Amino acid sequence: MQIWLDTIDYEVIADGAKTGVIAGVTTNPSILSKTKNVTETLTTLLDIQPGPIAVQVTSADPQEMINEGMRIFEFSSRMIIKVPINRNGLIAIKQLRHAQVPVLGTGILFSTQALLASNQGASYISPYFGHIGGIGDAFAILKTMVEILRVNESSTKILVASLRELDHIIFCASLGVAAVTIKPDLYYKLIADHPAVEGFSQGFLSDWIQTHGQSSIKDAFSRINK
Repeated sequence: MQIWLDTIDYEVIADGAKTGVIAGVTTNPSILSKTKNVTETLTTLLDIQPGPIAVQVTSADPQEMINEGMRIFEFSSRMIIKVPINRNGLIAIKQLRHAQVPVLGTGILFSTQALLASNQGASYISPYFGHIGGIGDAFAILKTMVEILRVNESSTKILVASLRELDHIIFCASLGVAAVTIKPDLYYKLIADHPAVEGFSQGFLSDWIQTHGQSSIKDAFSRINK
């Protein structure tokens, strides 16, 4: 399961790319409202990480959604166009997919939306896990979405958003969803060193130092050539 970052924070994204943890970046109009120069920001995001970037259309009119999606994809073939799953969004997705533009169906709260987006050929759908929990059983509803796509042999991938706990990430992984996108705070929790694990590491190093001092295992192999 891939892990994406839902932010335009350069420092976090660069760290995610350095650790190799993240596979892409998601944005939305609220996130991009934090920058005055959208294209400059997106260019930087393309430079500091090798994966795709999801960018959402900002119009409610279907033809304008199509025009915006085409222009965003012209900017970079690594862009995935986020389109809300509503009546107008479905019209836009149909045309964008006909033009071979990758689309992420966003704002998914109900299984019916997942089915409609999949039938339109959306590359991804993005269930809002935390928000689904406000109207029903998020765990059960997400599981149903996964099953719908599986039994219908859909090529649409699920990219779960609005995750608030590490256990939510593990639940998504256990369902076999393709990806999740997380906020910086959850990213840092995910990669944080756990005291129990660090205890093992320190114990191993302590035993090594007692016998070999400050020399490394590389030094042991270096002596072979002498």
